[in-house]
Amino acid sequence: MTSLETCWPSITQRDPSEAQRVDGASIPPAVSIFMKKLPRGVLGFVPRGLKSLYDEIANSPKRYREAPDETEYSTNFWKDLCDEKIQHLGMIVDAVTESTNFNIKNGAHERHWGASTVAPLLAEIPRLPSLANVKYYNIEDCSIEPVEIRLVRLQPPQGSEDETLGEPLTDYARVATATMVDWTLGLTLTEHEKNIIQSAYMSLRDNGRCSLNQTLSFVKDVPLFCDFKIQRLHGNVSPEFQIAVWAAGNYLKRKLHGWDTKIPMLGVCVDGYTWNLYVLYESEDDKLRVIRRR
Repeated sequence: MTSLETCWPSITQRDPSEAQRVDGASIPPAVSIFMKKLPRGVLGFVPRGLKSLYDEIANSPKRYREAPDETEYSTNFWKDLCDEKIQHLGMIVDAVTESTNFNIKNGAHERHWGASTVAPLLAEIPRLPSLANVKYYNIEDCSIEPVEIRLVRLQPPQGSEDETLGEPLTDYARVATATMVDWTLGLTLTEHEKNIIQSAYMSLRDNGRCSLNQTLSFVKDVPLFCDFKIQRLHGNVSPEFQIAVWAAGNYLKRKLHGWDTKIPMLGVCVDGYTWNLYVLYESEDDKLRVIRRR
């Protein structure tokens, strides 16, 4: 992630408390409200079936991450709930746990990780009454388009001894950087809303390159709000890096059209058996902050 600090826009990762100390009042209200609504942690929620895997990783030489506390494990969390839909969701979680064990032991490909561990959970979201207008999409073949809204790596002029980035942007090579994520959540629009969007497109000269988000693919007319990047355990590419680059495209898209840049961008990194939520927001003009919530 540190390599993104010298890009345009620059991207810096902070933990929640550090971001609050550094950014303070400059944190957009929408971000503050959202972060306050997030629980600090849920006790007795982690399936006990994953305990041996967590312990194995925590005690390995690479120490990928610390194991959850004993109070975070449960064998019957879902069974104690009387709501039929949540019990059904608990069964899905159990199935995903089994798939995770299989994928880790057999070195499954990332696409299989997505189909067997992420998609089953995302498929349950529209079944929740409050999220009935939310759909999930597989966008692993979608790229950031057009090129003008891709994050830029700034490189000193060839032969220059000045390695700093304090000079004007025009003095540096602009190398567009793009990456793709795997899944995303978007809102389902009514026919009236779709007609309004199409009418707005037709009023523009280059209406073939119009979109509501950072891609010109099949989801270009969908208001996307939460992206998912999947990485098998100990993968080579950082999933948070890819989430950040994808979100930067969203940010530059907003800037290009003069849209609100203070609305937070959400991303979830599924790295092996660990799911982390990332909140990205504009801390200053052309500067993005990334907060990770475990």
